Amino acid sequence: MLVVDGEALIRWALCTGLAAAGFDAVGAEDAGAALQLAAERPPPRVALIDWGPSKESAHLVTEIKRIYPACRFMLMTTVDRRDLVAPGSWDAVVIDKPFDLARTVALVSDVADGRGRAPLDLRKGA
Repeated sequence: MLVVDGEALIRWALCTGLAAAGFDAVGAEDAGAALQLAAERPPPRVALIDWGPSKESAHLVTEIKRIYPACRFMLMTTVDRRDLVAPGSWDAVVIDKPFDLARTVALVSDVADGRGRAPLDLRKGA
């Protein structure tokens, strides 16, 4: 699993939660670091990417998809950016921040196994 988020605490929490669930998770703070990790490691089954306002996120998804066509995507966002994800283009699940960690780790498992496809609202209390 590849976790890309500019917030160190979010990367740590997701990687720790995913590791506890049996996943090999690695975190990157930005697109450059993520692409370097993707080139150095086995292909990630799922990439969790912070979907920010810049075009860097879209470029990162495009590049990872080009390198690893089978990779599935989960896009984390603090604002509604669903309109930036063309339905079916990346088969992405959109998660609104803040999210519930346990539910997110369970969803990663579903996505990794090909079961999680529809955008879901995993905000705390939702």
